[in-house]
Amino acid sequence: MNARRALARLRWQGVAGLALLACGAALALAVIPARQARHAELRAELEALHARPRAGAPAALPAGEARLLKFYAYFPPLATLPDWLERIYAAGARHGLALEAGEYRLVPEPGARLARYQLTLPVRGGYGPIRAFIAEVLREVPASALEEVGFRRDAIGSATLQARLRFALYLERP
Repeated sequence: MNARRALARLRWQGVAGLALLACGAALALAVIPARQARHAELRAELEALHARPRAGAPAALPAGEARLLKFYAYFPPLATLPDWLERIYAAGARHGLALEAGEYRLVPEPGARLARYQLTLPVRGGYGPIRAFIAEVLREVPASALEEVGFRRDAIGSATLQARLRFALYLERP
């Protein structure tokens, strides 16, 4: 008698809700185990594919060698040197600096996988623009390093500095 009274209090909306809840539970009990079994099959297949070496693929490298290859892949090829020099000169122009004729040389380092291209630039301008130029070069030319900085002022009251900047660009040898 209590069940009839409880159903009467639920009215038709409550009865429909209970019916939907029962259908959802039955559907979940029927579908979820099948999906879990399929998921397990696919995971086992994926692990088998990862474990099997590909035809013609090189053997897996030891972790240290893989990290070393990743390190060298960071450096741009030597053939892109003109593009990097162009970026450096464009940065100088953006900061209103007079980049005078500099010294450029490829530093020979036998047996090294990287080429070190050294450029020494005499720069004339204010301290703020020179500092901003250095920061931009180091940010925009990822394989660059600032090796040396020297400042000189002709007169104490002069706002213009003469700076000598030596950058090194590290590029991958062919």
